[in-house]
Amino acid sequence: KDGSLSWDEVVAGYHTVLHQGEEEADKRKFEAADASGDKLLNSKELGHYLNPHTDPKTLRVEALNNIGFLDANNDGKLSEEEVGERRSEAPSDDELDQMTGAEITKIAFQEAGFQPLDLNADGFLDPEEVEHLITGRHHIHVTLA
Repeated sequence: KDGSLSWDEVVAGYHTVLHQGEEEADKRKFEAADASGDKLLNSKELGHYLNPHTDPKTLRVEALNNIGFLDANNDGKLSEEEVGERRSEAPSDDELDQMTGAEITKIAFQEAGFQPLDLNADGFLDPEEVEHLITGRHHIHVTLA
């Protein structure tokens, strides 16, 4: 209507994007995407919200959100134990529709494999390494390696 969206309008219009119980993480991403600080997203900022890899600040918040979903000991990084073992088979579309963002995040990490994501081989995934998965750089690295 006015060319921008408030948080309430995003929640109302993109409710299928937001997973139950994870509104705080999505609100942090909204705030990061709001480069003007006016508590509204214009079309460019909405693009950053929906595609966090297009903006460094939004990307970092998305990486921290992803870590936060799985970081059982709250140390700001993920261990191989926190990521868990790879599933024997991919979830069905119906299963995915019922999963939380945290569960989907865990599957993404498991599918990528912990070792290839741990770029500095320190036994943990830090925000920069998680950003590689979100942006797709991880897949390029693995393909060309």
